Amino acid sequence: MHWGSKDLSKLDHAATLLAALAYVLTRQGDAVSLITFDETVRDRVPPRSGAAHLDYLMRVLAQPSAPEGKTALHESLDKLIEHAGRMGLVVVASDLLDLEDSALEPIARLQARGHQTIVLHVLDPAELELPFEHPMRFEGLEGESPVEVDPEGIRRRYREAIDQFVASCQARIVAAGGRYMLARTDTPPEHTLLQLLREA
Repeated sequence: MHWGSKDLSKLDHAATLLAALAYVLTRQGDAVSLITFDETVRDRVPPRSGAAHLDYLMRVLAQPSAPEGKTALHESLDKLIEHAGRMGLVVVASDLLDLEDSALEPIARLQARGHQTIVLHVLDPAELELPFEHPMRFEGLEGESPVEVDPEGIRRRYREAIDQFVASCQARIVAAGGRYMLARTDTPPEHTLLQLLREA
C-alpha cells in the first residue's frame, strides 16, 4: 500500500477516501471508528462522533503506523469483527494483495452480524496496465525477491492475470454478501466517494 507509480501512494489514496467518508458520516451525526492493520492491528480509534474526534481520526490517517511484513487480511479482518460492535457500515480499503484462499472469508461473518460491508479495492493504474516500455527490475515491498523483466514481452499475460485477480476479489466479496468497488488511484477521490454514496 506504500507504493505508487506517481506522487500518491495507494495508502495515501485510501486514507483520503476514508477521511472523506468519515467527514460525511460525522456531519450527519454518526459515530465513526478506525482500525489500521498489516499482519496485525496497528491503530484503533474507538467509535465516537463530533469535530474533535474527526480531527483525531484524520491525524491517525495522515500518519499511519509503519508497516511490518506482509498483510494478513484474514487475521486482521477477524480482529476487526471483534471490535466492530453493533450493526453498522464497515468499509475496508486495501489492495487485497493477500493470495491466501481464505483471505476474504471474514466478510461473510461481518455480513452475518448485520454489518453492511464495502471493500474499496485500491490499485494503482500501473498495476492494472503495466505501461512500462523498457526492461525493468521490480522489487517487492513485502519480502519478495527482485525480478527483472521486459514489460512489453509479458504485458498481455500480465493484464490477463491482473484482470483475473480483480475479478476473483470482486466475486469472493460479492459471494460473501459485501459490496466491491475498484478504487483506482488515478480516479479523483470525490468521484469514488460519490459513486459509493449513490449506491449505498
